Amino acid sequence: MSQMSSNEAEALVRQLEELSENPPPAIMENTELRRRFREASNAASLAVHWPSDSVHLIAYGSLYVSLARIGIDTKLFEVLAASSQPLTSEEIAQQTGIEIVLAKRLLRFYQSFRWIKQQDENQFIANNVTKALTPPFSVGVEFFNTVLGPPFTALPDYLRSHNYTSPTSAMDSPWQTGWQTTDHPFVWLQSHPEHSRLFMQWMPLERDGLPEFLDAFPFEKTIGQNTTDETVIFVDIGSALGSQSILVRDRFPNLKGKVVMQDQQHVVDAWAANKRSDIEAQVYNFFEPQPIKGARIYYMRNIIHDHHDDQAREILKNTVSAFDQDSILLIDDIVLPDSGIVPWRATIADFNMMSSLAAKERSESEWRTLIESAGLKVVEIYKYSAETGDSIVAARRA
Repeated sequence: MSQMSSNEAEALVRQLEELSENPPPAIMENTELRRRFREASNAASLAVHWPSDSVHLIAYGSLYVSLARIGIDTKLFEVLAASSQPLTSEEIAQQTGIEIVLAKRLLRFYQSFRWIKQQDENQFIANNVTKALTPPFSVGVEFFNTVLGPPFTALPDYLRSHNYTSPTSAMDSPWQTGWQTTDHPFVWLQSHPEHSRLFMQWMPLERDGLPEFLDAFPFEKTIGQNTTDETVIFVDIGSALGSQSILVRDRFPNLKGKVVMQDQQHVVDAWAANKRSDIEAQVYNFFEPQPIKGARIYYMRNIIHDHHDDQAREILKNTVSAFDQDSILLIDDIVLPDSGIVPWRATIADFNMMSSLAAKERSESEWRTLIESAGLKVVEIYKYSAETGDSIVAARRA
């Protein structure tokens, strides 16, 4: 490739330009090829950056989020996404209430970063990024900007003041520095309902479009064939608003047995507004012994990664105390490779955990050590998303 002629280089760039305008179905409909194409095209772009390109794109990060918020708050992206034909800056300004000069400046920025498409002079249409910045997914930008922005901003000063050592307590982390609070993050969220709403809305959406754990884990085979209407087949611990319980019910509508979601009182109360008759809800604190005995599957999604080893071990022991001979624990979390390239979404998640909860994502060896210390043994690790490192760590009583 390094010996490519100028004509070959020109042809390659032209092909990439065409691909960016109209990606072929062969890429778009193949999840793994689509991921590899994104990674390769991003790596190629970074490889040809001038130093000033790299500095500007990194240093202006907070400005991108602010400008995305403006487009979301004014419904500019929604207006474009809802239109079946190109809109002028004047039409967009009229429909959003944005002053025309500001509207033109915003549209100029958005098209320069390909968040919208400029089809002709003063003619703008939505693209896939525009649509991602509309509800329901736009809540992700609101969540990170509003809830996690202060801890992220505080991270450099926090680490400097702690001699660049990893935080070890959720009561002394960038969260407390950023929000100027002494509260635990989850306690703080309960006293700030708007921030809590953003958190609860974003959690079920953050992995949208990616494979689900049921795509890799043999659910029906694992729970056995001799279930009745009274068999508890799935206990969804720390369920939030029940997205995974809903997934199980929708994927296996004729499967006999009970599905139970467990969470704190305020979460169960929120679930009640849209509850389903085929899913039971129970108030439960996972720092106490598990009250449902002998379930086939105990499931935790993104629970253990919120906690340091001592707390995580306590949660695991409380769960295994309810096991019978058929019970299995499924930990649905990121499993980092012990060596080699790590997905960028996994490394971002790791520093998200550090900034918000003084916690971390774990490597495979760290997961095995933790699980074994709680009286469990790893049966198998099912890696189901190359994008994020999301995996099912299946464990039974040792």
